[in-house]
Amino acid sequence: MRRRRRGIWVNWKDVSVGVSDEVRARFKASDAALVTSVAVEGDTVTWSTGTQTGVTISKNTYSWGQEFEEASLDGKRRMTIHTYEGGSKILTVIPNFDGQGTPMNMTREVVDGKKVVIISYKGITANLIYEKI
Repeated sequence: MRRRRRGIWVNWKDVSVGVSDEVRARFKASDAALVTSVAVEGDTVTWSTGTQTGVTISKNTYSWGQEFEEASLDGKRRMTIHTYEGGSKILTVIPNFDGQGTPMNMTREVVDGKKVVIISYKGITANLIYEKI
């Protein structure tokens, strides 16, 4: 993990959930890994995702527990609520994920040095585990 002023930059293997084929193809062409940056100043959080070469794909600024319009990696915009449960656990709720009122829930947490993501949508749950590179 590389520390930066006002945030933490982390590289993860195979971060491809929610990434369109077009964006994924750009990464393959440049052989760039995704980099996630999280900066917290008081109650304000800025979450950015980009490449190791410095290309920013998405950047969202929000306050914990307040609904805001989030831009996803594939450019879609949805109303989202992020909450923080101490330690390293972040809960995300997108109340209208599909535009038809169906919610999507996501939990992100670092466990034993690995990023664990649990996504629930329409009765299906996916467990994803990412390792630092």
